[in-house]
Amino acid sequence: MNRLVDLYANEVFEDFLDDPKCEECGNLATQRCSKCKMAWYCSRDCQLRQWKKHKPICGVFAESKAANEEEKKSK
Repeated sequence: MNRLVDLYANEVFEDFLDDPKCEECGNLATQRCSKCKMAWYCSRDCQLRQWKKHKPICGVFAESKAANEEEKKSK
């Protein structure tokens, strides 16, 4: 899981992806979840509507990302 989070969180990798789409409506997204940085949204309204679905995975990604950063600091 840590490797997957590192891959998707890597900003260099983002250059090879299509433009981000809103998790809720599919429109072009310009904002991402501030906690996990994995989900994209076109507006605050879409983010709020999607929150119940996103919340469980958001915590997993955020925890994994924090653990990876802590591990890197200790090396």
